[in-house]
Parts: sequence; structure tokens; C-alpha cells
Amino acid sequence: MRPGSLFIDVGAHIGRYSFPVARFIGEDGIVVAIEPNPVSFRALLMGVKLNGLRNVLTLNVALGDREGKATLCQKLITATSSIIEFNGCRRFVEVPLRRLDSIVEGLGLKRVDVIKIDAEGAEVQVLRGGVKTIMRFRPFIVVEVRNHNIDKFEQIMKNLGYFCEKVVEGVADKVFICYNAM
Repeated sequence: MRPGSLFIDVGAHIGRYSFPVARFIGEDGIVVAIEPNPVSFRALLMGVKLNGLRNVLTLNVALGDREGKATLCQKLITATSSIIEFNGCRRFVEVPLRRLDSIVEGLGLKRVDVIKIDAEGAEVQVLRGGVKTIMRFRPFIVVEVRNHNIDKFEQIMKNLGYFCEKVVEGVADKVFICYNAM
């Protein structure tokens, strides 16, 4: 990533990655911060305002492989809320569900340099909903993958012509950095 880059943060939560990236890429760059949890989204909006970040576009939607609505399991630890994993829910809320491809097309983005995906078990659906974007722009992708999704994830990335390197391994998931191998 460099100044002027376009960064898509899927699962932006309260801006842990969006904010430092926005400062680094500067006014000529754009961060698209996508967060489905209304509680986290309010904190994200507040952080954008308090930090004076004019290059962050925020979207309060979940991403998946279809358009419509999704049920979000809100958890005590808001960073772990999910549209896939329903253990430990405090409450359920209905949220808009979009495909990454429709977001990118709707915003008229002319480039995508890096995509970060932390979708709490929905990473495979996010990737399926972003195939056109990935094929068109060939961005670097940083993705947290649940262990039970590894095989599907690896097949999708192979089909897209990407090479992925594991950089972090946790008990329930792994983090990969993926780049165009073609």
C-alpha cells in the first residue's frame, strides 16, 4: 500500500485498521470501511469524525454472496458479531446484505488495491460475492479464515489465480496474505 491507494476494510469494526490506513494513504487515497453491527458502526462513525478523516467512506451493511437481508448475531464482544456463527448471541438484528461486487460497482470505483476481510466465518461468502472485483483489480487480500472454511477458501483463491501465505495461526482461525499469482 502507498499514498493514494484504495483500501476496502470488510469487518471494519471500530476502525482499528481503517484509521491508520486512512492516515497513511492520505487525502488522495480512499478507505471503504464496511461494518454490519449497528453498535460498532456508530463507534466507527464517531471515530471518523473525531479523527477528521475525510477519506473514509463508511457502509453499515454485511457482505456475502447475495443481495438482501441477513440476521446478525450481536455478541458481548462486538468484534465477534456474525451473520454465520450464532453461538453466544445477546440479540439478533436484521441488517442489509450486499455483495462486494455490487458495492464496488455502485460506488464507481476505478481501482481496488487492498482488501482486508475479517467477517467472523463469512469470509467464503464475501469472496464469492467479490469475484468480479477481484478478477478485475487483482488486489492484495488479507483475510482471516475460520479453520472449517480453509478448504473452500483455498479452492476459491486457487480458482482466482491467487497465492496465499499464512501469516498468523490461531486456535479457531488463520490469517492469510494473498496476491495475484498470474
